[in-house]
Amino acid sequence: MDRLFEKTRALWVRYSDYEWVEDDKGILYLAASSNAKPNITDPIADYMQIVVDAVNTGLFCMRSETGIDERKDAIRDFAMKYGLLGIMTAIPTTVHFLESDYAYFPVNPFIKEEKISSDDYLNLFFPFVQPKYLKQGKDISWDIEEDADMQGLAMTMDDRPIPVNMSLQRSYAERYDWLEKQFKDWAFIVFTAQEYYDDYDELDEKERLLFKQAVRAFEGVSPTYRLELLDRPTLVWEFNSLMQALQLMINLMLSDENNPVKICKKCGNAFIPKKTSDLYCSRNCMSK
Repeated sequence: MDRLFEKTRALWVRYSDYEWVEDDKGILYLAASSNAKPNITDPIADYMQIVVDAVNTGLFCMRSETGIDERKDAIRDFAMKYGLLGIMTAIPTTVHFLESDYAYFPVNPFIKEEKISSDDYLNLFFPFVQPKYLKQGKDISWDIEEDADMQGLAMTMDDRPIPVNMSLQRSYAERYDWLEKQFKDWAFIVFTAQEYYDDYDELDEKERLLFKQAVRAFEGVSPTYRLELLDRPTLVWEFNSLMQALQLMINLMLSDENNPVKICKKCGNAFIPKKTSDLYCSRNCMSK
């Protein structure tokens, strides 16, 4: 895993503060606060920790005793640590959807239509201040916000596709129900994979098939990659969203014999076991 991600284009942006805001339709969004400052981060630098935090956020939201305010706090805490997920550029069939009249979608948990006009899709993530852009053929010119921080950020990320750059701006926002759904989905993948192998001998063929189908339902749009000839042939990943990076990291860690992600049999939290045979996250949970 470490070598696999040693060359990436995964820099992301985390703002200094986030808040929950409703639009004029009553839809709840998480967005950077009006005076929040952007910080460029590398989510791959500690990929095991971000995976554990993402799965634990989903597990927390799945618990029946967790109230909506607690779920909102947990999701905001994740954003405060890592940033928003970048759902906008994670689910279309191409990150360059602004070059077309429509954004097209594979099966995903958020949008049921096969296509939506590019403008309407963009507005789903900019409910308060819509970005202004001009399209001539496939050439896009973007009118960046008149804010020194936002202009500097856009220039720093100028090598990224314009929709990715837009999703890093302060005016970008993500719906609460979509965020909650995504975190729950990640937790469900880890939980289902673990239960499948823990209970394998007790499951009949029909039950095993149901487990397999449940995991297959969470396929996403794959990140792009290329091979570069550096000191040796090297795979370079290009993630267009934090969500894309997390989806791949979770799946790779589940299939990694050395660094799997597991759920503690006692406290129900995700952890990275020191040995693959470990069932508990700590001595404390083991002794209870």
